[in-house]
Amino acid sequence: MTTGSLKAATASLVLWPEDEWKTIPDVPVLYSFGILRDKVDLPDPERAYEYYRTIGSGSRIPNCLDKNELTMAGMIPFTVQHGIPFVFGLGQCANTGSSSPWTHTIKTAEVLPSFGIQAGIGDGTSDFYRQYLGCKVNRMTIEGTEKGVVKGSLDILAGYTEIPLSEIDVSGVQMALCSPYQFHHTSANLKLGEYEVARLKSWRLTVDNKLESRYYWQDTDAHFPYEHEEFEQEIELTATLSPYDLTLWENLLAEDEIGFSFEITRISTDPNGVLSFTDATLTGFIVKAPHPLPERGPMETDITMKLFGLEIVVTDGIETYPEGNPEVL
Repeated sequence: MTTGSLKAATASLVLWPEDEWKTIPDVPVLYSFGILRDKVDLPDPERAYEYYRTIGSGSRIPNCLDKNELTMAGMIPFTVQHGIPFVFGLGQCANTGSSSPWTHTIKTAEVLPSFGIQAGIGDGTSDFYRQYLGCKVNRMTIEGTEKGVVKGSLDILAGYTEIPLSEIDVSGVQMALCSPYQFHHTSANLKLGEYEVARLKSWRLTVDNKLESRYYWQDTDAHFPYEHEEFEQEIELTATLSPYDLTLWENLLAEDEIGFSFEITRISTDPNGVLSFTDATLTGFIVKAPHPLPERGPMETDITMKLFGLEIVVTDGIETYPEGNPEVL
């Protein structure tokens, strides 16, 4: 029987922290990613394969096609409403406060927490669901474009996927019912050391966790990844700005170790009240800061800064973020 096509208007996407790798908790705590406005590339499986040809067969036709491991990589872009996705990109979170607004301090961790995802879509009559377990964030970006909003994206690796026998009820998902962070919500200009950037056009934070999926000779779903292992994390800040002197150029030349800070505060009219978003790191180095002579108009420079760590502080109306792996806090 022919039915209607699967429609974007019926789509849903939620995540939950895993207590154990590739398992669904008895009562999963559901969260949203934020505002989903772009196409979401889910970590759908891709099968590796290999053709085998036998010498002496007398034919160019393969003798067999061998099915090998499954890889599951996806990318989830979102407009930032809250900081919950950042917990999975960095690793750990401390929740403080006795009433709304609550404060969530998110930092890097040695071991990343894993999470599950349920994606749903329907034709207006029937709904279809997929679940992805054992997900970890390989790469996270947070960025603000010129005259734009704060956006994020998570490049994820999944460890297992299936069509569930029964879907998870998403009616209880915790989410912030508020508008996005916009460029004019900036409440503390980007500071690079003591240098305050007055003319910031765009910026991007990138956290690269350098995950590798591992496969072993073992007796349970061996074609799925057994684990995702974290390697040397790299954190980078890039920004396009109009400088008013040569301080940043001089910092690069002098090999000065500097910090950075940036704050966006939004006054919201919904029950979340005041919602602020603060980036603050430990220290780092500027590794690129070209100051070209412009053909016309003001000079612009595209700086790149390598960071030793990252701390994100979000104050909002959600009482509890996932703690991740709080081995340091």
